[in-house]
Amino acid sequence: MVTEYVNRCLAGLPKAVEALNRSDYGQLRIFGHRLRGSGGAYGIPALTEIGLAMETAASQDDASQLWRQVAALQACLEQIDILPDGGPPDAVRDQP
Repeated sequence: MVTEYVNRCLAGLPKAVEALNRSDYGQLRIFGHRLRGSGGAYGIPALTEIGLAMETAASQDDASQLWRQVAALQACLEQIDILPDGGPPDAVRDQP
């Protein structure tokens, strides 16, 4: 279940980049809001923090902060260790 969630988040990264390239802050605010909620639901607090930062930056039309958060999101997702049974993450190393 967590594996599928992480894969969905990774698949959403290009959409976030496209929205950022279009300066679509409304879409990025929604993306951050959803990430903030789902990160907590899946037991990954680092994603909740990134989602909050994205939501805040999008509300302020802060493209440079959004780029930093998209990079942090990708790095975080790539570092999540998933338990063999697909359960909650074993650890997230070097959380942003």
